Order: sequence, then C-alpha cells, then structure tokens
Amino acid sequence: MTSSLAESCRVHGTVSHRAASVLTCAGRIDFRYPYAPKAGVCLLALGKLGCVAGETRATPEARRVVAEASAQLDSFQEAQTFLKENVGMVASVTSMKAMTRKAAERTRKAWIDGFLVPCTEARPSKKMPSGSRYVGPTMVVETDGTGAPCTHVDTDGVKGKDGEEAGTREIKVVAIGMYTHVDRNGRPILRRGDVWYFASECSSDELESVMNVLARRRGIGKINRVQFVGDGATWVQKIWEHAFKDCGAIRTLDFVHAAGYLHKLLEALSKPGELGTDYKRFKGILKKWGGASLMKNLGKTFGSHLDEVGGDAAKALAYLRERVWMMDYRTLRKRGYYIGSGIIESACKTLVAARCKLAGMHWRHRNAAGIALLRATMRSNFRIAA
Repeated sequence: MTSSLAESCRVHGTVSHRAASVLTCAGRIDFRYPYAPKAGVCLLALGKLGCVAGETRATPEARRVVAEASAQLDSFQEAQTFLKENVGMVASVTSMKAMTRKAAERTRKAWIDGFLVPCTEARPSKKMPSGSRYVGPTMVVETDGTGAPCTHVDTDGVKGKDGEEAGTREIKVVAIGMYTHVDRNGRPILRRGDVWYFASECSSDELESVMNVLARRRGIGKINRVQFVGDGATWVQKIWEHAFKDCGAIRTLDFVHAAGYLHKLLEALSKPGELGTDYKRFKGILKKWGGASLMKNLGKTFGSHLDEVGGDAAKALAYLRERVWMMDYRTLRKRGYYIGSGIIESACKTLVAARCKLAGMHWRHRNAAGIALLRATMRSNFRIAA
C-alpha cells in the first residue's frame, strides 16, 4: 500500500525505482518509489504519509506514540525498549529525542492556539457521590514552580536560592480546574478532564499571558466564582494582580505554606518542650478561623515578645502579617473553595519530578520543560500534537 501511494507521485523523467523506509506504528515499513533525478519524488511520497521535511521519517501517529512513551516512561532508553518489545517500533534514542522535542514544540503551539484534540477515552459518570452539594460553577487557578536538574550550559552564571550557582532551573506549572459540587466535608470534587495542566520554562510575564488565554478559553468572564491559589512568591502575586484580580478571583494563600511560616515563628516564641503543642493549637485556629484570628491569638499569648523576635522568625511574622487577607480559611471552607494548593503541588511532582528528577539526570532546560508539557497535556485528557 505504501509503495502504491509512492507510485502515485510518479513524475515525467522517471528512470528507475529506489527503496526508502518510514517509521509507522506497525514498525519500520520499506517501500519503493519512482525515481527521477532532482524531482524530489521521495519527499513527495513521504509528505503524503505525513512525514515532515527535515525531521525523522515517521508518520504522525508514530511520532505521537514515540513522544508519549518518551514522556511517560523513566528514560528514552526504557521507552526505546518498550516500543521495540511491545509494538515492534525500532528507533534510535537520538531520533526519539528529536521527535519528542518537536512534539513538545507543536503541543505548546496547540495549547496557545486552541487546537488540542480531547482524548476519546470514556469520561466518568456525571453522578455525584452521596452527601455532595452544589455550589455553582467554580474555576480554580493554581500555579507554582519546581526545579529540574540542568546541564552547565543552562546553569552557569545563574544564581540559586542560596546565592550559589544554581544546579537546577525552574519549570513553572499551571493548573486550571472547574467544579460544581463539594463533598460532605466541603472539599471540591474534581474528575478526570476537569483540570487543565500546563508547564513551561518561560518567564512569569510570558506565563501570565498564557494563563490569561487558557482561563478565557475555560470561560473565566462568564463564571462568578473564581479562585486563585498559590504561595506568597512575588511572581505568583504579580500574575494574580495583572491577570485575575479584575476578574474577581479570590486570592488564597496555600494553607500548608502559611502553616510552615507559623511553625518557623513558633520555634522562636514557644517555651522548651511546648513547640508541638503550640503549633497544633495555632494551626487549628488558622484553619478553623483564618489569619486574622491567628494573629489576634498570637498577640494575646505572646504579647510584646511577638515583636521582639529576630532573624527567620521575624521574616515569618512579617510574611504572615502581610498576607492575613489571603488566609480567610473559615469563609473559604464554608463557601466550598480550596484552602490549599494540593492540585499544583501534586502536578509539580507528577509532571516534573517523577520524570526529570530521577538519579543521574541532567537536562537542557527547554527539553525538561517540553517533557513536562507533554505529560501535562496527557494528564489534561488531550492528545499531544506530534
């Protein structure tokens, strides 16, 4: 069949037939094409099979299978072995890396342009679990960054958090989810396909633009309940102020981050042997009543000692005071919103850490982000654009 397709590309001046091959999901297929000097018949035939000039000779579906295996399995070598033993596809690691890199570029463009195709897998039933209640269409937007170990080409001259030369480069991850119900405990109910994930090595300004596009595509202007959850990083706050504040998005500080700063503060305030008890008590106040009540109770308990702390404890105190308005957890739980950024924390682990942070791995920054984007696309229930 492949040879017949190639034969249809015959041009005037054909002098013989030559052999070529193309990678397909059925393995590597050899075919014959009518050769004419300087006519480019082979390229015409490969083009009809979906191959792209200047890239590895493979059909679109074969490229997609290779890219998915490369992104999902622990290494390109493991993906190579899996495809050879289970599908019969034989490709070099170099070719697989090239196909995966191109798939990531095309998938990123498809995200921006809105041309991604949903997977045809069956969606779960719309029936909600017993005890759930309707809260209305709600959008939750979360973002965070996580480091991927990179080569010296990408880390030389780049400073890390400790002021030393960086050993990793940040990959920013985004999650935009939609839900309508919460369970009997007030926790939002999300199902497969309800969350879109995106990952990139871009700057915060570029990410802000992408997040704005994706949120609009999910209908942010038509939804009354919108929440923006994240830690207190400057770039996270900037994205909320520029892209989501005017949309009425409720800014929420991740509860786990807030609790972490609370613990650091109590390390300097609590008496010896009472840190655990104090932390449990004030963490409960924070979760049940919110940031304003926490600061009030801290003042009552520690009095003037609260403002006498120094070092990291003083920074933790300032952090909490500046973000009290983001920590109204009592109201958030009552109204069926998130109080933590568990979605994005989980995404950082599954999209980046689980593939890019394995023993001995060092990536080019853009390639690591590309792998993370492919994993994000599949987790969002979309087909990658190979």
